[in-house]
Amino acid sequence: MLFTFKDFEQHFKESVLKRGMKLFENNKVEPFKHHSGGTYHYLVNGVGLLVRRNGDKILSCSCSCRSKSYCEHLSALLFYFHSDLFKESPRFKLRAAKKRKGVSTKKNQLVFDEGRKSWRNYLTEIKELFKSYTVKEKLEQADMDQLSVRLVTDLNSTKRHIDRFYLSLAIFSEFSTLLNQRLTGNESGLMRVNDRCRALLDSGFRDHPDEAKKEAWLEAILNALKNNRKLISGAYSFLVPRYLSISSDRDNVRKVFQALAHRKQKLGNRDKIDKLKVALLQAEIKLAALFNTTVALSIDKRGAEFTIAKADLLLCAQKFGKAFNLLEKDHDRIEKEYESQYPEYLEYVMLQARLLKRSDLELNYLLRIMVHGSFINALQLKRIDELVPENKRSKLYDILVQEIRGHRRTYSFEKLSMVLLQTNRVDELIQELKKFRNKFNLLHSLVLRRIPQSSMEILSLYALHVGDALMEGRYFKPQQGVIDKVKLFVDQLSKKEADFLINKILDLSGHQAQISKYIQSVMPGDLVSD
Repeated sequence: MLFTFKDFEQHFKESVLKRGMKLFENNKVEPFKHHSGGTYHYLVNGVGLLVRRNGDKILSCSCSCRSKSYCEHLSALLFYFHSDLFKESPRFKLRAAKKRKGVSTKKNQLVFDEGRKSWRNYLTEIKELFKSYTVKEKLEQADMDQLSVRLVTDLNSTKRHIDRFYLSLAIFSEFSTLLNQRLTGNESGLMRVNDRCRALLDSGFRDHPDEAKKEAWLEAILNALKNNRKLISGAYSFLVPRYLSISSDRDNVRKVFQALAHRKQKLGNRDKIDKLKVALLQAEIKLAALFNTTVALSIDKRGAEFTIAKADLLLCAQKFGKAFNLLEKDHDRIEKEYESQYPEYLEYVMLQARLLKRSDLELNYLLRIMVHGSFINALQLKRIDELVPENKRSKLYDILVQEIRGHRRTYSFEKLSMVLLQTNRVDELIQELKKFRNKFNLLHSLVLRRIPQSSMEILSLYALHVGDALMEGRYFKPQQGVIDKVKLFVDQLSKKEADFLINKILDLSGHQAQISKYIQSVMPGDLVSD
């Protein structure tokens, strides 16, 4: 036997005990595997520990850090064991150990006072935590779930405002290292943590950060730009304008500008708005203001990026009226001269209006997005229902349908069908469907809605689109899937209607042997003619 849980602190150096306590309190001890014979495998801050125990007795131990003496990893694990076995505070255990050794505790207790951590302490801890995941070839679903739970727990257990601010800043600025990894599964849990940190930081920014917070914010920007290989987390585009709107330090603003200038961002579509360019323009605008000069002549001052850069700085400075006046003033010009960037510009203005609860502006730009954008989704339509009183919706949707039809450059059947379907304008949608081929899935959902309001005209149209779907599905398995859907409809029709539909489908499919045989096997036998 090496020692028992009750007297283990006598075998460790004071500094090792303190480091072990810190690891334990920061939840760095994780069970890994239980072997037979009372042998346990643990991970402490990513380091493997193999311990053989019997009750409160440690029989043997081995740590992969290969320390010549008892290390902080084993110390952390013993605090973990002690807390679990005796239900006693490890912090009390450490203070008692110090007193037995004749060490004053009043001063040393500050080491474990969470409120005394600096921003750099939090950043170091988050880097270490993320490193234990980013060393893996890919992040599986279990990894992402485990990490998101851990981060939520840390945020919830951090009580003081300053500590929550620093922890959120550390997670947010370092988050890109996770996105650089290959993620397999649903990362929505992690993204919710990132969004929560963003909201906490935005709240902290609006409370007018002091010099210490400004310094931490600056370091977070530089950290985000350094670690974000693909510039996909959006941390820099959130942090930069907020910092620039409150900073008056020329040297620090120049640091931001230089860090941005050294980065490159590959855009899949060169016509999209370049967020890195927006941030760089913001730094140039701020430098020009601090040095009382004009913005460089080489800058494209008419582009969407320049307008967004100026508006962002005004919004962060809480000059909301000036910001929206600028966005409205430049709207028509950007629509005409920067047509490829126009939908993104609309999205930006709509989002800012929503954040500031300007529902009139939000609705205006939301409708423009639906007309000029490439698609319409259910969330956009739901938002319209939230913004518009019920007695005014019908008229508004009439106008929207007309504008979508009239805007030939971005008109698409999918956008129009989405609006008509969500607003239950089934008759209009059926008339649109007559102009197209192979819209089986959409028509199938429609006819199921309208049961029992079927007509021979609708049945003929349905059969036509079924025939198109069968011909497009060159392999038998997808063809089976189409027929299985058709059966859901057939089962709810009268015998006469079902007989008409099935035989119409057989005619349109050319009575192909395999399709006919499958139809006969799944449909009611007396409905299918030979």
